[in-house]
Amino acid sequence: MTGRSYEQVIADEVFARAGMTASGFWALDELGPGIAEGYLTPAAGPTPYRTHHYTTTPRAAADGGATCSAADLTAFARALRTGRLLDEGTTRLALTPQVDERAEKVRGYRWKYGFGLTHLLDDRGAVVRWGHTGEEDGVSARLYHYPRHEVDVAVLGNVSWCAGDMGWAVHDALVNGPAGSNG
Repeated sequence: MTGRSYEQVIADEVFARAGMTASGFWALDELGPGIAEGYLTPAAGPTPYRTHHYTTTPRAAADGGATCSAADLTAFARALRTGRLLDEGTTRLALTPQVDERAEKVRGYRWKYGFGLTHLLDDRGAVVRWGHTGEEDGVSARLYHYPRHEVDVAVLGNVSWCAGDMGWAVHDALVNGPAGSNG
């Protein structure tokens, strides 16, 4: 529709507009400076880790392929919520929880989904955090925004499924504060 490649549209319409200066689509065998190699942990083998070159998305795709720094991910969250990526009505819609992700509470929260974001709601129905996760072989990411605290959190890892525990640790420290307070 635009006459540009997918990579160029994302670079122009997302990365540039959000101020994401360290983001792009790099070939796995041509990683530049500051870009971590992704690793897998095999069940058995002579080494504890092996690269993810043959198991991950090799090119840009709607579900991945971009490489971003933690600072760029928080720049994206800021650009999204301040209307630099979408018009006001679409931004409001994108940041509004839409449907229950599951019937039961998990970790004491109601989980709702909407337009690519997962929202955690407290017992009053207020959004405690919204965000998105990313997992692929050798890549693990969490991006969260905490409206009450006006804080963005980005957790990146270069081993499969490693960012989740750190994301929850940061969540618990931020939401519960020192010694279990609600600060």
